[in-house]
Amino acid sequence: MNGSSRFGLCLVNTSKTDAIFENASPYQPDYFPSGTTMDVLSQPNAPTLPWTFRLPIRGPKKASVEPMNHKAGLKQLTRTKFGISSSAMANGFIKSFQNSEQITFRVSEVPSLTLEFDNCHQGDSFDCPQLSLQLKY
Repeated sequence: MNGSSRFGLCLVNTSKTDAIFENASPYQPDYFPSGTTMDVLSQPNAPTLPWTFRLPIRGPKKASVEPMNHKAGLKQLTRTKFGISSSAMANGFIKSFQNSEQITFRVSEVPSLTLEFDNCHQGDSFDCPQLSLQLKY
């Protein structure tokens, strides 16, 4: 691994995230209709930060047709904790989340991610050290 984050963060496209994406670059995937782009943040000086983007869709979320029954009984992602370098902690991007309980950042020797589901009510976890990923539920 080269020290860069292997993780991504997709934020909801609302007026609350407009300031975060003020200097974002537009990216148009091949599968988007012509002229439709997503906002992508470039963090060349902080490669341990997650690749961050938001889709162009605003407004109420459409009802999902995806099955929501999980073998382990997981219902909702309630918190993400990103491990980043100490130098990245000074990045202005981090300040955007200082009052967030759902998205947090901590100092880590390698980029890492902990996903917490259902406020960890089951008291169980799954570790994947090869990916620096932990699931708690």
